Amino acid sequence: MNFDVAIINRAEKSRTVALGVSLLFGQYRTDWTRALSTLSLAAIPILILYILLSREFIKGLTAGAVKG
Repeated sequence: MNFDVAIINRAEKSRTVALGVSLLFGQYRTDWTRALSTLSLAAIPILILYILLSREFIKGLTAGAVKG
């Protein structure tokens, strides 16, 4: 597969995590340890944000579910 067609901006400073990880995949060989560890580290800020704001998120869900 060639994903280069969908890439418009190739500047190194503006790459997303997904694009950076896709560069780790080779044609015949892939370093899965490096790719999966990068994705795991990228998920940590999202998990921390969810943990900090989970109460507010649940309050918002339940406030819209109450009728009347």
